[in-house]
Amino acid sequence: MATTTASYPATFTIGGDLTVNRLGYGAMRITGKGIWGPPADHDESIRVLKRAVELGVNFIDTADSYGPNVPVEDTFNFLKKAQQDGFIKHIGLSEVDVDQIKKAQEFFEVVSVQNMYSVDNRKW
Repeated sequence: MATTTASYPATFTIGGDLTVNRLGYGAMRITGKGIWGPPADHDESIRVLKRAVELGVNFIDTADSYGPNVPVEDTFNFLKKAQQDGFIKHIGLSEVDVDQIKKAQEFFEVVSVQNMYSVDNRKW
C-alpha cells in the first residue's frame, strides 16, 4: 500500500528549534526572465512574498534565483547579513557537494541540506 501525504506531519523542524510548515513557497518564478536575475516588477514580487507570509507561509525556498554569474561568496555574505539582521533564522543549502557545504560553513552554520539525488541525478 502506498503512503499518502496525508500521513506525514504538516510541519518539520529546521536547525533543531524552528518548526516550519511542510508546504512552503517556491520563489523561483518571481525572478527575471528564464528564472534568472531581478524580477520584471520588483514591488509586485515583494507584495507576493508578504502575502504568502500573511497566509501562514513560514518556509520560503529561494532556489537558484541569484543568477549564474553571481559569485557564491556574494550570496553567502548576503545570507549571513540577512541572518544577522534577523530576517532569516536558519540557512539550508540545496543540491551542493561537500566542498560547497564546507565553503558555506565559512560564512554561517548550515542547518539542512537538500540533496542532489533526483530524477536527473541518481548518484549517491
